[in-house]
Amino acid sequence: MRRYVNKKKSNREFFIICMLISFLIAATLLVNISLRPVISDMASQIGRQNISLLVNETVFEVLEQDFFDYSSFVKLKYNSMGFVTSVEYDYKTINRLKLNCQELLLNNFAKLGNTKVKIPFGSLLGDLNASGKGPSIKLRLSQSAVPEINIISTFESVGINQTRHEIRLVITAYAQLYLPPKMSDFSCTQEYVLAQTIIVGDIPQGYVTLG
Repeated sequence: MRRYVNKKKSNREFFIICMLISFLIAATLLVNISLRPVISDMASQIGRQNISLLVNETVFEVLEQDFFDYSSFVKLKYNSMGFVTSVEYDYKTINRLKLNCQELLLNNFAKLGNTKVKIPFGSLLGDLNASGKGPSIKLRLSQSAVPEINIISTFESVGINQTRHEIRLVITAYAQLYLPPKMSDFSCTQEYVLAQTIIVGDIPQGYVTLG
């Protein structure tokens, strides 16, 4: 009789343990499904901040290596009245700047393989008191594609017969976060004013992608 009771008790304990394990698994899956979108959005925001800092550092480093002003990119031609008749671009300088940015960007992005985005669990709960607290969820950040680098020329009317001509550097970086079992892709676009001037003359408004 005693052996029968012990066996029955052991079966009950095993059943309770199985139920607890099943409950924990179900709870984990439920939390994972409900919090995954929040984790993905928050991680993408932090990832964009990291990428923005990396792009900023790259651009500033490139611009420190060479001096650029308006005449570095553009040569204006005038008529006898002193009005601008044409705008000529120095594509040699433009391409050199793009290549320098691309080379340094790729070198800096190569370091992203060791970068991890950390999100405190308390920040996911929506409670200000818990924000920034608790154990951190770590996600790996890496480059997903070659950055797009464009130099754009824009014209904007700023007065009677006056046009502001601006040369801008536009960089779009692509990255991804590993959120098991999937990857979350996102992009970050940064713009930098390289040079600008006010032109007197009839210059069409709009923009031109120089490369």
